[in-house]
Amino acid sequence: VSLTELLAITALVRQRQPQVMLEIGTLDGRTTLNMAANSGEGAQAFTLDLPKQPGSDARFIGKPLARKITQLFGDSVTFDFSALRNAVDFIFIDADHSYENVMSDSLHALGLLRDGHGCILWHDYDTWDWPGTTRALNQLFLEKKEFGMLRHIEGTSLVYLIREP
Repeated sequence: VSLTELLAITALVRQRQPQVMLEIGTLDGRTTLNMAANSGEGAQAFTLDLPKQPGSDARFIGKPLARKITQLFGDSVTFDFSALRNAVDFIFIDADHSYENVMSDSLHALGLLRDGHGCILWHDYDTWDWPGTTRALNQLFLEKKEFGMLRHIEGTSLVYLIREP
């Protein structure tokens, strides 16, 4: 995530003030930490990544904001999201960028939104190195009415969907 993209993500968090956030694809935890830092005092951030590898500690471990972050481990395609179903206000998807996984993560995300409302944000759209993300989001936009309001943030590789009541 570039600095410009990080600023866009945190601006959306500050604007929307989600109570429950989910990041799919933790990597080093930089985005999770910034989402937690820009959310309200009572907000909770969950972050899902593949099982921990030695030396891969996320940046938020041991930081004061870690109290707002719950680290989850698993593959997003097979992960049991039932505890978060209908409970999440803001989702950031930046995991496996294959077409199949972006489709799976996107459809899972839609079912996690509280009462079907909230914000879903994707990373790596319209980049030469991740064509699966672009293909999946374009198909969802064209074929699924629930994704008909997808919008690209100019100057970034971010796409967002805001579902309002």
